Amino acid sequence: MMDETEQKIMNAAASLFAEKGLRFTMQELASSLHMSKKSIYKLYDNKEDLMIRLIEDGFTMIHEQKNRIIASDLNTVDKLKQEMIALPDQFAMINWFRLNELQEKYPRAAARLQDELNRNWEGDFALMDEGIAKGELRPFNKSLFKLMFTATVESFLRSEQIAEGIISYQDALGQMTDILIDGIRA
Repeated sequence: MMDETEQKIMNAAASLFAEKGLRFTMQELASSLHMSKKSIYKLYDNKEDLMIRLIEDGFTMIHEQKNRIIASDLNTVDKLKQEMIALPDQFAMINWFRLNELQEKYPRAAARLQDELNRNWEGDFALMDEGIAKGELRPFNKSLFKLMFTATVESFLRSEQIAEGIISYQDALGQMTDILIDGIRA
């Protein structure tokens, strides 16, 4: 659990990332918080560690939101569609396409992002099984679906065309999810 200072740092880092992508500096972060860089470096050894924490916290919030969707009264297919694109309000402002620089500048953070994209699919798979059992979805290879979904998300993060604002990340993700889910409907 984060203390108040860590939460403020995470919020400010998310805001700076939304504004500048990975180009924000630790000095800019410190200045926005009216604290010294030394105070930040007591919590995070470097910017990559800060980015890893931001990724981990973001996915924790995503999984919490997914669990709320799964527990809701929606039908199985709508639950699956909504939880596949779950993105907490705190992260809606972020241009996720800016993460395409992550591998080059912060490889450990890129690896963590990749790990997070591939983890915690149990709820998704349970919804898929439920949809198949109810006849709402046709039988399909869930591992292949996961591979297609994560590969598409990774492609979105590297897409210059999408990054130029032709479509928002959230809209692109929503349309991609509609295409994938509608493709497995019964």
